[in-house]
Amino acid sequence: YWHYFPVYVTMGNHEALIRVFADSSRRRFLSVDRFPYEAQSAEAVFARNFVSPENGPASEDGAIYDPNPNRIDFPSYEENVFYYTYDNVAMIVLNSDYWYAPSTDAVGITSGNIHGFIMDNQLRWFEETVAQLEQDESVDHVFVTLHTPFFPNGGHVIDDMWYSGDFTRTAFVAGVPLKVGIIQRRDQLLDVAVNRSRKVLAILTGDEHNYNLLELTSETDIYPEDYPFDEIDLSRTMYQVNNGAAGAPYYAQERTPECAGLLSRRRFQRGDGSSESRYVGRGHAQDAPVKQKPLVMTRPLGPGAIPLDQEHHTNEH
Repeated sequence: YWHYFPVYVTMGNHEALIRVFADSSRRRFLSVDRFPYEAQSAEAVFARNFVSPENGPASEDGAIYDPNPNRIDFPSYEENVFYYTYDNVAMIVLNSDYWYAPSTDAVGITSGNIHGFIMDNQLRWFEETVAQLEQDESVDHVFVTLHTPFFPNGGHVIDDMWYSGDFTRTAFVAGVPLKVGIIQRRDQLLDVAVNRSRKVLAILTGDEHNYNLLELTSETDIYPEDYPFDEIDLSRTMYQVNNGAAGAPYYAQERTPECAGLLSRRRFQRGDGSSESRYVGRGHAQDAPVKQKPLVMTRPLGPGAIPLDQEHHTNEH
């Protein structure tokens, strides 16, 4: 297939390559990105197995939280963060599972990054790349793709860039949390994509095992109650398109603040017995009777359908 049709890939939590440590009872496990980073990290193995553009940032080395500027403390971004163009369209590919430590609740002990968090150097590269493409007269439209939705709506409302509204979640370096939480970092990404760009049309994501189209406007509610930080004022409309429905068990939609902005393609029955399909928002779902219910996978996966090796792979969510 990909001998004839070019395919570009990016990393997600299913591409994590980890080291696992257990306590003496073997009832508690801690997992971190596999090291040494240069040869055995998830990022290094990913780069050896896929050929992608090499125009991304170097690593998180040199960031303000780098514990030792004289040594390599982080894995490389080589071939897992990049951008490419096709005709008048540019695609920016981010890695929202960089330096991923799957035992997220213990990341303060192990250090590492949490699912969905974009670290400082990658954010800075994103800012610079969007600014560059804004000035490129050969590019009319820009899309951003990454594994984790900015706005999860199913099984991943407990993580991604939401963590059930827990804005304190962040990466840890050398046992110290970063000063910016997951929702603040999401807003910094949004500021670049929406307020500093006229060309970014949509964020293309996966992770959630469903399809949804979110229309993001200045009226969309995107914060938990009693959020203590400044809220972003979006200057224009942008879209998030999630399509993680390529065979995994279906994740039903959960209620989150931005639900009103979700657009679903529903089939409605007309009075004459015929039907039509159209996009509707959550607030309009009851305007007409729905002829068909959403398909939900109930058949269990067969033996061997998802190979797991705890020493090498994580398959959380």
